[in-house]
Amino acid sequence: MTNHQAETTYALLWSSAQHAFHVEPFSTTLKKARQVFLRGHGTDYSPLFIGSDDECRQARRVLCEYRERLQAHQDPAPVDVSEAKAVGELCDDFMADLLERMAAHKQHDTQPQ
Repeated sequence: MTNHQAETTYALLWSSAQHAFHVEPFSTTLKKARQVFLRGHGTDYSPLFIGSDDECRQARRVLCEYRERLQAHQDPAPVDVSEAKAVGELCDDFMADLLERMAAHKQHDTQPQ
């Protein structure tokens, strides 16, 4: 992806300090990342997903659902190495679910009404 292509792509970001999602053009995310690099500072925002504006907003909804599921079953003990595989499988499940939802959403939008 070139910088020019980033103009039509968006990023879904997570702020751990604010406990909030943020969607912005990916070119803005890259610009801010370069500023962080030049200043030698860290950033609070973590990129979680890139796609169209609608896809990022849909990813936010799905991530919220997954986070609620995790919090409902969260063990207060720290995650150990044996649980890492389960976390990875959850991420795979999340991505499969997200792609399925996005495909269904696109199919619904393209059907004549």
